Amino acid sequence: MFRFFKRKKTPNDNYNREERSNSAVNPKEHQKNVEQLQEQEDNTNERNKLPSVKSILATIKSREDMKRIEELSRKHDHLFLRELHEQAFDEAYNKVLIYQFVPEDISLISPKQVAEFGFITFYSSNTNFDELKQKISSSEYDWRQITGGQLYEGDWEETIAEKPFYWESYLKFAKIKEQSISYEEKVHLINELADEDQSFGEEFNIPNNPKSLGDQWIIALMESHGIHLAEQLFEMGYTTPDKMVKADLTIIGAQLNLEQTTINHLKKGIQKLKEAINLAE
Repeated sequence: MFRFFKRKKTPNDNYNREERSNSAVNPKEHQKNVEQLQEQEDNTNERNKLPSVKSILATIKSREDMKRIEELSRKHDHLFLRELHEQAFDEAYNKVLIYQFVPEDISLISPKQVAEFGFITFYSSNTNFDELKQKISSSEYDWRQITGGQLYEGDWEETIAEKPFYWESYLKFAKIKEQSISYEEKVHLINELADEDQSFGEEFNIPNNPKSLGDQWIIALMESHGIHLAEQLFEMGYTTPDKMVKADLTIIGAQLNLEQTTINHLKKGIQKLKEAINLAE
C-alpha cells in the first residue's frame, strides 16, 4: 500500500505566489505601455524627419533667408525647432557662406582658371566646394568672403567685386590661347582683339614697348617657363615656343657669349617649355 505524504509549506511558497500574481498581465497597464512605446517611436520618427543645423545652413543664399531663419527661431510652433533655427542663425552669422573668386593677378599668362572662374560666387555649403576652391586657387588673397552676418545686415554688396571693364575681351583672349592652332595664328588673333578693344590692349600692353600684344604674350609665355633671355631670343628669330624648343644652344651660347651656367639654366627652361607644349597638345 502506498502512502502519500503532504509536503510542508515553505516561506518561498507565499513569495512565489505573490510574484506570479504581480507578473500577471494587467490589460490596462499593458495598453498604457504600448501607447507610451508608440509615442516614443512616433517622436523618434518625427525627429528624424527634422532638419539639421547643417541642412538649414545649406538653404541660406540671401538676406531674406537669414531673416526667415531668425523669424523661425522666435516664432516656430515647436520649441525644438525654434532652438534649432536659433542655433543655425547664430552659427551662420559668423560663418563664411559665400566665396567670390577675385584673382589678384590677371595677366597674359594667368592660368586658365582665372578666365574660367573669375568673379564667380560659390556657396560654401555646396558639395565638394573645398576641393574646388583648392583647384581654382589656394591663395586666400584671391577670395572674397561673405558671412551670414553681412547678408543679414545688408552690407554684403560692397564686398562683391565687379568684373573689370576689359573682362569680356580677356575671356576672348583666354579662348584664343586654348585653340588648337599655330602660335602665329594665335598672335594674329590676339592682335586683332587688341585693335578691336583698345582698352584691353592698353590694360595689358607693357608701356613704351613697341611690340604687338601678341608678341608680348609669346615672350611672357617663354619667360614664365624659365627662359629669362626670351626677349633677346625673340629678336634672334625664336618667335614662338615651338621654334624655341628646337633651338641649338651651342649656336645661341656662341652668339650671345653665354657662360655655361646660363646655358644650363636656358636648357632647363627649354625643357619645361617643351613639356608644357606637349601637355597642351
